[in-house]
Amino acid sequence: MKRLITTALILFTVTVPVAQLRADQVPSDVLAAAPADAWAVISVRQIGEMDQKLNTLVQQLNVPFPFQNPITMGLSMLGFISGVDNTGGAGIVILPAPSFQDMNNRAALLIPTKNLDDLLSIMEPEDVEPGIRKVMLQGQEVFVAQKANHALFSPSLDVVKAILASKTSLRSKLNAHQAEHYGKDDVVIWGNAEAITSSDAFKAVMPLLQMMNVDSEMLVQIRTVALSLRIAPAGISIGLYTEAVPETDMHRAMCSHKGGSECLLLGLPKGGHVVSYGVVSTKEASEMGAELLAKALDNPQVQALGLEPTKLARIKEMILSRLKLLRTLAVSVSGLPAGPDGLVSLAKVVGMDGDPQEGLTMFAELISLIKGGLVPQEEAAAALAALEYKPGAETIDGISVDHLTFDLSKVAGDDPEKAEWVEEATAVISKVLGKDGILFRMGVVDANHVAMTFGGGAERFRTVAALVKEKKTPLSEDGGIQRARKHLPATRDAEGYLAVDQLLNVIGAIAKAADQPMPPVSLGELNAPIGFATQPVEKGGSQAELFIPMELVIAVKDLGMGMMGGPGAPARAPGGPSSAPEAPSSHPE
Repeated sequence: MKRLITTALILFTVTVPVAQLRADQVPSDVLAAAPADAWAVISVRQIGEMDQKLNTLVQQLNVPFPFQNPITMGLSMLGFISGVDNTGGAGIVILPAPSFQDMNNRAALLIPTKNLDDLLSIMEPEDVEPGIRKVMLQGQEVFVAQKANHALFSPSLDVVKAILASKTSLRSKLNAHQAEHYGKDDVVIWGNAEAITSSDAFKAVMPLLQMMNVDSEMLVQIRTVALSLRIAPAGISIGLYTEAVPETDMHRAMCSHKGGSECLLLGLPKGGHVVSYGVVSTKEASEMGAELLAKALDNPQVQALGLEPTKLARIKEMILSRLKLLRTLAVSVSGLPAGPDGLVSLAKVVGMDGDPQEGLTMFAELISLIKGGLVPQEEAAAALAALEYKPGAETIDGISVDHLTFDLSKVAGDDPEKAEWVEEATAVISKVLGKDGILFRMGVVDANHVAMTFGGGAERFRTVAALVKEKKTPLSEDGGIQRARKHLPATRDAEGYLAVDQLLNVIGAIAKAADQPMPPVSLGELNAPIGFATQPVEKGGSQAELFIPMELVIAVKDLGMGMMGGPGAPARAPGGPSSAPEAPSSHPE
């Protein structure tokens, strides 16, 4: 059965196309057949269009594939030659187990069928008790029965009986958000985290988790999780739903988020976009984040670094006090045209609850503590000597700007070999980051915001500060970001974008500036960024969505095929017009 379950997992979670029917149109619902106390369910919502969609996807990607209709072939290899109801859903259900090693014996495979006799026609079924038979499947003895429009296969007779006897289905436990998602997603892997973490099986592995420094206190605050996959003509969506146990810190933090439809990329410049991220936080969420960081700083691995305890305690106190006041964060990395201000720039805008100047004052103290004995090792002295914080180093448009610099020349000391390396590194850094070298600019822009830039010179800081003052979000006007946002939740408390084409361009420009050989890897000007967003869900839930545009998938495939020179190599240049159509958004703005 273990081999059977493994084979089914591969079929159900890897080779899955889009299902177009609504949930109420699917007659054989795996979640409706699964007992409410199930530990986990892997569900393919509908299998009727699998082969059609996979064949279409293969044609769209123009990649070689040895045969047509792989799902039908896969089911035939499992022994299901006839009797499969292609309009229904298939899946695997895992019931509570005494240990994680016993999970295979607590699993059942659900195959949609309206005629069990037809499904078992070549398996020579043997009656065991009324309504339950025994067959050989993949060389293993399994018990089989029918519940509604599903055939249940399991190596355990008790599992089959338990599913047959269950009166409350897993579907009845879903909230409105989960039910809506299940009606659209192709694959859902659902887990009853609360039941698992409260089980004896979980308690048995607790010592191992503690050795691995896994935060078990956080795990036990999770009620359910659901990982989902959806493939559409416009792209691939991967979702992660998390719901917290009521009356826990995680639940209170999640309930505090309301979300909105406004852009969260305040102050981030447009042009050359590589990666960006924006988030809005609440008092409860920031306090929870501070608690997680406190646990990380108390980790034995951190303590083993030998940092001076008094100074480490003060640093921890400062960081946590400021983190609790964090309300918004927007950060981006962008490529720049070759020039005196470098090839790449970082922009960061932090919104605080309280006086933002206090944060810069604390940051100055933080650097002083780091340089003043936090790290006792002598070998760190030279590097720390190169670090310097200069309050009020310059004024830009009336804003007092602090500098954080790292002077490579101080690292070399009297060592001639290091001096030669520093000279070469400084030349490269000046090309990549501009004439300022390693210099961070930061300053208070208004009553709540601090802006920071790295690379791009003073002009970059001036641009970011002006955008913050005017409350503008020009990066949201980027065409690629606008297209990606159509496929993300309309109500969100975080969003981010990654432009793979621009990332490759920047890497290539940096390699050229450093005189480093690099293969000509480029997607051209594709402007199809990967999008990410999180959506607060009522009563302590959060939905994360990752959207990968089909234009990017095709372009990456074309690039790989072109570099290998194999079948399916693109006739067009990478980054050219895509064959992926733009589909209507499932999350309309």
